[in-house]
Amino acid sequence: MPAIRRTRRPILLLTAIAVLLLLVLVHLLLPSLIRSQLEKALDPQPGQGTYLGQINLNLFTGLLVVEDVALGRPGKEYLRAARLVVDLDTLALFKGQLRFQQVSLNTGFWRLSRTAEGGIDPGVPLPASEQGAESSSPMPSLLIESARLSNFRLLYRDAQSGLPEQDILVDHIDLKDFDPAAETPAPLQAALQWGAARLGFDGRLSTGAGLSLDGDIAADRLDMDKVLRLARAAVPLSGLLSSKLNLELQQDHLKMGGAANVDGLVYQTEQQHVAMKRVDTAGLQLQLPLAKPDDLQVSVGSLALKGLQFTQGEQELQLAEGTLQGAWRLALAGRELAQQGLRLDLQGIGLKQSGQQAHVEKLALQLKAGSIALQKPEAQGTLAIDGIEFASPELGDDRLKLENLKVADWQWRDEQLRLAGTAAGAIAFTQYPARIAQISLGESTLSAQRLDLGTVTLRDLQGELLRKADGKWQLPVQSAPATKAASAPKPVETKGGGGPELRLAGVVLEGDSRLHLIDRSLKPAMDQVIRIETLRLGQLDNREPNKDTPLELALKPDNYSQFKLQAQLRPFAPSFYIDAKGKLEGLNMPLVNGMVANDLGNRFIKGELDDTFELNIAKDQLHMQNALTLDGLEVEPIEGKEGPPLSTAIALLENRDGQIKIDVPVDGDLSNPNFRVLGALNPIITKAVAGTAALAIQPFGSVLLLGSLLADQALKVSFAPVLFAPKGADLQSGMADMLKQLGGKLAERPKLRLRVCGVVSEADRSKNKKGEYLEPEKDLLALADRRAEVVRGVLEKAGVVQQQLRECRPEIDTDPNGKPRVDIRL
Repeated sequence: MPAIRRTRRPILLLTAIAVLLLLVLVHLLLPSLIRSQLEKALDPQPGQGTYLGQINLNLFTGLLVVEDVALGRPGKEYLRAARLVVDLDTLALFKGQLRFQQVSLNTGFWRLSRTAEGGIDPGVPLPASEQGAESSSPMPSLLIESARLSNFRLLYRDAQSGLPEQDILVDHIDLKDFDPAAETPAPLQAALQWGAARLGFDGRLSTGAGLSLDGDIAADRLDMDKVLRLARAAVPLSGLLSSKLNLELQQDHLKMGGAANVDGLVYQTEQQHVAMKRVDTAGLQLQLPLAKPDDLQVSVGSLALKGLQFTQGEQELQLAEGTLQGAWRLALAGRELAQQGLRLDLQGIGLKQSGQQAHVEKLALQLKAGSIALQKPEAQGTLAIDGIEFASPELGDDRLKLENLKVADWQWRDEQLRLAGTAAGAIAFTQYPARIAQISLGESTLSAQRLDLGTVTLRDLQGELLRKADGKWQLPVQSAPATKAASAPKPVETKGGGGPELRLAGVVLEGDSRLHLIDRSLKPAMDQVIRIETLRLGQLDNREPNKDTPLELALKPDNYSQFKLQAQLRPFAPSFYIDAKGKLEGLNMPLVNGMVANDLGNRFIKGELDDTFELNIAKDQLHMQNALTLDGLEVEPIEGKEGPPLSTAIALLENRDGQIKIDVPVDGDLSNPNFRVLGALNPIITKAVAGTAALAIQPFGSVLLLGSLLADQALKVSFAPVLFAPKGADLQSGMADMLKQLGGKLAERPKLRLRVCGVVSEADRSKNKKGEYLEPEKDLLALADRRAEVVRGVLEKAGVVQQQLRECRPEIDTDPNGKPRVDIRL
């Protein structure tokens, strides 16, 4: 028995020593085995891109620490870290599996790249097999149960983006249950910094069937230009995006949804430039097929923007801020906008084009729910615009302002805009004194080829029309400066080659409307407020240029006068056409001194005018007939001016009631630059006065028109002399009756002043044998005075007032054929 014990003790000792040696051997050989297995798995040619530094293994705990790790291909490292700590499943390793229960990698970089086909190359070198040959041993699988990258850099490059390699600093990335060859997504959390941008991600990652990444991403000032270029999306957008989004990035598409805002958003093409200071959206949904960027779809619940600037050629749009509300979805591929009650509110809109500018305080556009095809849009809704201000070179420093424009219903269809319920508040200039309190437009249809406008209704027009002393009118619209023909805008043309068709249902003026007329070129200057009581213009259509357009106009030049006109116009005829009838009542004649005084050579001191007239202008030929009635007229000649003898005419023509009635026709050729309507009145009035005066005093006198009608015009009225018996103051037979009838005529014209001049003739004188006159001259002159006194007495008894009769120096007529008489002269 003792022998047996001695034999067993060495065996146990040897066994213990052998086990101990085996453990030591395994501990010494296992790192080399691990290195061999890793390098074999990662690169079948050790030393050609894959490198493992010092390996420390605790066999009992399964903890592996590798100092200085490098993975790559010959000549290029894809991953490098200062330290790799791995909790390795050693049993799985002996089975040909790389199973990392925990991996910690820090202080290094990982280089990723995108292939030309669009796939992601993670850079991890996998074993290669010869084409057509079977692998001698199965490729070991790789599973990472838990991995953490910290203080790491991801170097991402896509040569087709045109961007340099991007350096993304990883604060940390935590990955769970990740198998690079599997399609099952692995949980992924990350905190990154990309330039000035910070990103946080909580989602899932898989690479088995290409890169797949989805989850929630928070971005702060992310460069959109870099993102879109790296995603190979041909959308020329740039800006800094801050968002809280749900992200889904697959090999062939990108989806994002959530809340986002963009600072400095810019859309830039060769033709257009759109820039916004800031854009905010609370309900963004974006789908972008990476292979087909035109299939981009964007859904937005509401959108707010500030500082928009849009330019295209000479057009420029600026916007202070705006909001877009309602559920709406934009699909670029289908060129369609699907929306539910989309509403656009804009404030501080500025528009510029070719020197013209417009500013809008606020705009509200409402669309009815439906789909809008952007290639051929059809839409309808309402529109409200506050405070439009328009400027252009033709307005100089002035501005045209329009308040509260509202369209109750508009519809765009078949390239036509239909407007219904269009009205606006005050329209006025900032400097020029003209204003309309309200304007409305009947139902209208507008297109590039045709403008079909409803009735325009204007209310309470207040304006000033000024002509300066130099004869130039002061108007709100000035002559545009001369420009080269090439820069002039081309007129809109229809298929027929002319301008657009224009139809206007009419124009109506309502309310209290006044026009302040100032003409400082006249002497005296005119300064008169004219009240417009009625203005109605009928339908105009440039397709029917020879169709009559009715016009009704009623004015009050002052509180006591009125002007009414009924006319037919042809605004689109080759030459101006009007056929009118009208009446002017109670016009205060001094008001027209500035217009007619210089031509008439007389100014009106007082008086009123009534005129019933007919006017026709056709083919530049003027025909006008005036039936004038003047009441209480007083005039005085203008020194140095020639004109018809109005004072004489008034005295001849005015009746006992102080009225003058006369017909005055006017005819002329308007194409003749020397023709003036007022200038044509001189000979017309002179002839009319002569003819009417002759009828008024015949057969008791005669009217003679002396001199040229165009030069030294003069009107001379003479009466038949009153004959007396020789050498006495007795009237010849029949003279008393003639004087009574003449007195009656003169009494009807109280302003007619007469000179009654006694005359003695040769029949009243005697001679002696020597041929010497016997009667003293003073006796002859006394006889002539007695004769004049007789005539005055008869006329006064007939009704002629004493103020109408003036004494005249007596005369001695030496003509042998002279008769004893009394001459009556004006």
